[in-house]
Amino acid sequence: MELMKKLKSTTSELHRRVEETPINKAIIQQGMKLEQYKELIQRNYLIHASLEHQIKSVLNKNKHASVSHFFHSKLEWLEKDMTSLGLTKPHVTNDAISIPRYHSIAELFGCLYVIEGSMLGGSILYRALRENKHLDSIPEFHFFKNYGKDVGLRWKTFKNIVEDENDDPDATIRAAKNTFRFYESVFQLNLG
Repeated sequence: MELMKKLKSTTSELHRRVEETPINKAIIQQGMKLEQYKELIQRNYLIHASLEHQIKSVLNKNKHASVSHFFHSKLEWLEKDMTSLGLTKPHVTNDAISIPRYHSIAELFGCLYVIEGSMLGGSILYRALRENKHLDSIPEFHFFKNYGKDVGLRWKTFKNIVEDENDDPDATIRAAKNTFRFYESVFQLNLG
């Protein structure tokens, strides 16, 4: 698990910055209101729609059985949340954000490190959202519930794939850093 340890240590500051954006802090502090939650879902939709387009493009060009089998789109969960909240897809110009570009499976590993790590963290946030009295009117948190009880097993599977099948650790680390920067920029973006 050497690469996973290196990923964690080299991206820890970027990870912290994403967690400390005001919208993310509001979840843990139990202060998130319904309008903030709606905004959070739209921001996550923007992140995943942008990144999943890149992921699918790389997988189409670089056939990789383990990653193809492992990858699961998050858009279905986000679309369910947006429908239940009466939201439309956010529209942001490409000038407003810089979407990372990935070209190799090693870079995809870096992107997925951030995405799948956020799913693991999302299971903790799910409990905080369920306990938030300001969000009692929401019947289900599809995106944050994500894989449910299987989230830990999926993370372990992902770690094994990265450790066993990565041929360019430096590219993976660069891509993870760029993905964290992208998350941070979307969480700070003015959607209004």
